[in-house]
Amino acid sequence: MQYFINNPDIVHGEIKIAFTIDEEIGTGASSFDVEDFDADFAYTVDGSTLGGLDYETFNAAESLVKLNGISVHPGSAKDTMVNAGILALEFMSALPLAERPEHTEDREGFYLLTNSQTNIQDGELEIIIRDHDHDLFEAKKAKIDEIAKSMNDKYDYLVTSRYHKETIVNDDPDNVDGYKTWSIIDNKEFVK
Repeated sequence: MQYFINNPDIVHGEIKIAFTIDEEIGTGASSFDVEDFDADFAYTVDGSTLGGLDYETFNAAESLVKLNGISVHPGSAKDTMVNAGILALEFMSALPLAERPEHTEDREGFYLLTNSQTNIQDGELEIIIRDHDHDLFEAKKAKIDEIAKSMNDKYDYLVTSRYHKETIVNDDPDNVDGYKTWSIIDNKEFVK
């Protein structure tokens, strides 16, 4: 923008700029009024390093895993107690170690535990899922569901998972430039 301000003789169409909070799962864009912005073309500009510019995005989802333990007095816990904190450890241990951010780079997808809260009775895991490749992204979501189902079979339905929000990257057939577009899906229920 500064270039056009400093060079008013350069002929160009109307330029509009909008700033949104669009971090991680793209929820900032869900509140953006596209019609009111009224632009013929728009570009998302983002960067991760000083002077860097990202020109593509990734598929994203946030999974919320609820863990329901069975709390009993420790003196009579044998064959009865199910500790939600231990369920959380088991769940996270079932995810591929090599697919965590500390072991990935560039366009490699990952699972990231962003928050966990547990006690004996209940717990909750918030896990974000990222991948540039749509098929690998879907496989990561399926892995979350597979772990929840396996643990439900083992512990009689004490684990639930669902996806709060997803940002899906699609190839837009109407876009001759080959750029990717994305859409947000809210509250998509999965394994119970």
